[in-house]
Amino acid sequence: GSVRLFGSGGTSRKLWIAGDSLAYGLGVEANETLGAHLSQSITRQTGGGVETRQLAVPGAGYCTVVQRVAGAMVKNRPDVVLLVLSADDLEERLMLSVQGQLVAPPDLASGRVTRYLVQRSWFANLLWFRLTAWRESSQQSKRFVGQETQDDFRSAMAELNRRVSASGGRLAVSIVEPPGMPHCSGSLMQERCEWLKADMVTMSRLLDQAGVTHQMVQGIWGRSMEFIVPRERGMAQRGMLAMHPSAAGHAKLAEEIWPFLASSM
Repeated sequence: GSVRLFGSGGTSRKLWIAGDSLAYGLGVEANETLGAHLSQSITRQTGGGVETRQLAVPGAGYCTVVQRVAGAMVKNRPDVVLLVLSADDLEERLMLSVQGQLVAPPDLASGRVTRYLVQRSWFANLLWFRLTAWRESSQQSKRFVGQETQDDFRSAMAELNRRVSASGGRLAVSIVEPPGMPHCSGSLMQERCEWLKADMVTMSRLLDQAGVTHQMVQGIWGRSMEFIVPRERGMAQRGMLAMHPSAAGHAKLAEEIWPFLASSM
């Protein structure tokens, strides 16, 4: 990942930022990103320099995020690794829209025969999804994340925490609600937004089980378009989920995360 130096004087602290396009700062300038704001906060508090390594990858899910950090640790050692997970980062797959409904991917199907059918037949996939969704809704749950996915997430985070700690560093995770969440409307988009909120809760529970220090960042955006990157404001006005913060959004997010990060240093 790219490395930037902030401040001067004294020994530079090494801060690593990892995550997806939100952590990367897609749509804003490098000096407007969350990582830049947090690095400047460290220099103001310590009076020393900060070496910030940007490891975020647009479009990444948790597995890619963990791999990037682990790869960078082969030749480098961080003081603090901040993982910024968006609401949808529990996934490493695409959701499909079929006749106005979000269809869960075939690899969530249990049983060899069922999985074989849903991978090869659109009709079988649709039928399987309808039955699964009906069963889940009857259990008052609108979202299902496979147990294997949950186990892998918990295991990956626990192992990364062990590696970072063994190198003398600290791992901290922020689970961030997208800035467009308050604007979601319509049955399809509201359903997806509710699913993402459930995923955030699931990630928090799994991080607790893995013994990883983390925070949930939600309820901070309100309905102002100011915090959404300009090119996605039209989406938000139509009720679709806008994922990326504007420059003002990154500054606000940094204010929310800074006390948590400071306590982890």
